[in-house]
Amino acid sequence: MLGKIAFLLSFVLILTTLWPWQPLAPPLPLTASHLIAAIDYGQREVGIWHNLGPRGGMALALAISPDFANDRLVLSGEHRTWRHPTVEFGLGIRRSTDGGWNWHPTAVSPPYEAFSTTLALHDLAFSPVFATDSTAFAATWSGLFRSVDRGQSWQAVESGPNLFITSVAVAPDFAASRHVMAGYGYVSPLLYVSDDGGESWGTHPGVAASADIAYSPHFATDGTAFTAGASVNNNASVYRTTDYGLSWTPILTSTTFALAISPQFAADATIFAAGVDVVRVSNNAGAAWVAHAVTTNTTRIKALAISPAFATDDTLFAGGPQGLYQSTDRGEHWTAVAGYPGPDVHAIALDPAWPIVPTLLVGSTTGVCRSRDGGSTWAQGAGIAPLEVTRLVRGPEPQRLTAATHHGVRQSEDGGATWRYVGLSLWAGIANLELSPNYGRDQTMLAAAPVGAGLGFYRTTDGGTSWQFLNSADYPGGGLAFSPAFPADPSVFATKRGEIQRSTDLGKTWVPVGTPPTGTHSLGAWHVVLPPTYPADGTRFAGGAGFWRLPPGAEIWQLAATGLLTDTQVTSLAISPNYAVDRTLVATAQRTAPGEPTSSGVYRSTDQGVTWARLTTGLPPSQAPNPPLRIAISPDYADDRTLYVQTEVLLYRSSDGGEHWTAIAAPLEAIPLRDLVGEVQGRAYSGGRTGVWRYTTLPLRLHLPLVSR
Repeated sequence: MLGKIAFLLSFVLILTTLWPWQPLAPPLPLTASHLIAAIDYGQREVGIWHNLGPRGGMALALAISPDFANDRLVLSGEHRTWRHPTVEFGLGIRRSTDGGWNWHPTAVSPPYEAFSTTLALHDLAFSPVFATDSTAFAATWSGLFRSVDRGQSWQAVESGPNLFITSVAVAPDFAASRHVMAGYGYVSPLLYVSDDGGESWGTHPGVAASADIAYSPHFATDGTAFTAGASVNNNASVYRTTDYGLSWTPILTSTTFALAISPQFAADATIFAAGVDVVRVSNNAGAAWVAHAVTTNTTRIKALAISPAFATDDTLFAGGPQGLYQSTDRGEHWTAVAGYPGPDVHAIALDPAWPIVPTLLVGSTTGVCRSRDGGSTWAQGAGIAPLEVTRLVRGPEPQRLTAATHHGVRQSEDGGATWRYVGLSLWAGIANLELSPNYGRDQTMLAAAPVGAGLGFYRTTDGGTSWQFLNSADYPGGGLAFSPAFPADPSVFATKRGEIQRSTDLGKTWVPVGTPPTGTHSLGAWHVVLPPTYPADGTRFAGGAGFWRLPPGAEIWQLAATGLLTDTQVTSLAISPNYAVDRTLVATAQRTAPGEPTSSGVYRSTDQGVTWARLTTGLPPSQAPNPPLRIAISPDYADDRTLYVQTEVLLYRSSDGGEHWTAIAAPLEAIPLRDLVGEVQGRAYSGGRTGVWRYTTLPLRLHLPLVSR
């Protein structure tokens, strides 16, 4: 027994040395699947997977529990438009039980796969008696969802592919009246009203409610509520009901993004409406309005929050693209909250016990910012979700990793222990990204991103502080490669319409490199690599519709001499760091022929790409359902002979130059895997659905019993 305990303690010690502590973004917990994956598929080694982040996401919707003093519960999420206004996505409904510091996913039924746009969250509302009924509502681009278990799981109340709900509110007397309202956010104004907790709905066409809904605190007796939305053709943007939602009266025509109603509405009849550049206040329930500028350059005040003690402190907050502002005189004058870190403000939430408990949460484009002292000091915890990584690049320094996500570029200088945002948050994502070989000095990165029918070209020379957009290169590939001698040799190569182009001015102008052979329409190039000794060895390599090489002095691209890579689609391409000696290139490729199943494989050349051999031992068969898509070489390949190959679900590792391979299953949380970076000492980094994952081979050969997952 003592021997087993000593074994377990030594095993834990090994794990703790491999898993550095991360206070802001704690790794996902080690589970059996994370450890046993390597044992299930390859009996020769034991390793672990470690989730490194990055985390992020925009907190465009934010709500704080009415029972916050006891449950510390906060809900948040985002919505992002994907190329077309009717297609949105996000990160789902996220839940925090420590006051907005750490965030966890929730379950939505139907699942995201059935209604993928339920990931696009626009608004949240708690039941006022949440402490006892555990009920909350979420407005999404696929309808309205309700939770009755404190936000852990969500069920569709009204859902469908064209039911775009963007606002929701729950009546103060919900326990008795069961009154709920929701606003439709696309095409034409429409308000939904329910008096049975969301089981059935009545509709009010023409009532603008897409932006916000606010109930009178005394709704049970005065029947008053307000809705807000966009003003189109000078139509009303704010409506009022005084008969519990049966009929509505327009009271304001200026476009309104947010509403805030006085907690003492029965006495002061005060309501606030945030507009394009002002906050309007009415002291007679919306009969007349007075506009107050928040600041001289403010546009689109997106969020309002009023103090629960408004009767005595006259305080409310407003936010938008220019930051966070506070008024202590009932909205007449505004002051910037000096300590706020500065991201765009989309949502504001105050502790229900404010100002006795001066906790302030702000939802922004970079996550949730928290202040515990009324806005004097701020902290930003882990992002609301792990970010899907579509491109992962190792920099010239061994510990520098750069990850492209749909939420911009993140960079780590310590092997993934911590990450920082380095710009380029593009709605359509990033197709490719490369760092200068001299990045530590010149801080230069290049990126390609979808623009129209092709890809646009971006560059930064200050480490991501600012990015410059160059005219669309209109290339459907996205391959990028710096000269290894950059900046002494300022050459940069890219794929454009299937051909290879070269720029010597960081992408301002491009010239073709070589021409396809006679009778060949295009190289179909997606990838370009250069020898580590370039430009002394001026050979250039391209992968796409086959493997191509352009020797020094040649003008016509040469197809690989063997049939293995002449009629295949090269999906990834890598070159040995010791190429000057071993002349090695490796590739993954697929072949599709009419009437035949798709075949795939991993290939290696040791004669500068002239001839290729297929590697097979330990790799999936050619018609496996998950083909190899990425290949990577250890930077110490001359000594350790290590190669990595990745499918969407598996990592393969070879320690003998590709002759034999060990299969390693990826954690379910990481799948699908998107990109791969090889490292030394039995380590590889995979970018996938939930960020960057590091696989490390343990230094011991542990023989653990297999556990079913």
